[in-house]
Amino acid sequence: MQAPLAAVSTVGPLTIYEPRVQVSMLKYIDVCITSDDSSVTKYTNALCDSGAEICVIKSSLVEDLPVDVVGQVQLRPFCGQSVNADLVRLTIS
Repeated sequence: MQAPLAAVSTVGPLTIYEPRVQVSMLKYIDVCITSDDSSVTKYTNALCDSGAEICVIKSSLVEDLPVDVVGQVQLRPFCGQSVNADLVRLTIS
């Protein structure tokens, strides 16, 4: 039997529907970051986000890698102000 989509409670003459929310656990993976122009390799763990349109990395993680800036992007979070960021090409494995 499937669980109901909403919890129902009655308070006096009112029926209250409370939506049930299912939150998935975040998944992190170990990654290796390199630049095409360097033999320097960085290792870190990263959030595996299958819904992302673009991968985002902290600039401090790649400050010692020789990266070529190929453009600019404006990152728009779910809430809050947009952030301008450099668009770079990296190899992540």
